Amino acid sequence: MQEVKPQFCYTASGVLIVDQRVLLLKHKKLGTWLTPGGHVEEGEFLYQAAEREFFEETGLKVEAISYPSFNLDFLETRTNSCFHPVPISINLHWISKKNYQYRLAGQNKREKKWPKGCEQHLDFQYLLASEVDLTALKKNSESEKIAWFSLEEIKKMSDEEIFKQVRAELILAFKLKAN
Repeated sequence: MQEVKPQFCYTASGVLIVDQRVLLLKHKKLGTWLTPGGHVEEGEFLYQAAEREFFEETGLKVEAISYPSFNLDFLETRTNSCFHPVPISINLHWISKKNYQYRLAGQNKREKKWPKGCEQHLDFQYLLASEVDLTALKKNSESEKIAWFSLEEIKKMSDEEIFKQVRAELILAFKLKAN
């Protein structure tokens, strides 16, 4: 009997830390604070998806960067190569375990809030930089709120306000940004 594996979609997200504060969105469907991000489109590199999604969800133009302590100098001697920003984390997480269970049971139904068919997301998270006016924020229809948070504020949030893995990734991002 063939094993039925969860269907996953590639996603990319970005962490923008400015003046010791990180920009987060309160997601309408999930009711929790997240970094801006979303699905990777066909023909798009992962880091480009993080940049595009960040702009779509916040109105801010950003650039994915490799974290400061990751040194690519040794690669400069290579030719015919293009090096992309390095993600700070790669995270596989459930989006709809219920849709997976429906599929396992042979039922042809799906949760309405997850219409794309993803049961899991494989998310590539990038550090971002921006040189635009950071007061020009605009949230999109997927977000309830948009706000800046300090590391201490994030550490004090409950597990209902922010997922544990998101908190852990943000703590890592603050550490990498400080180095």
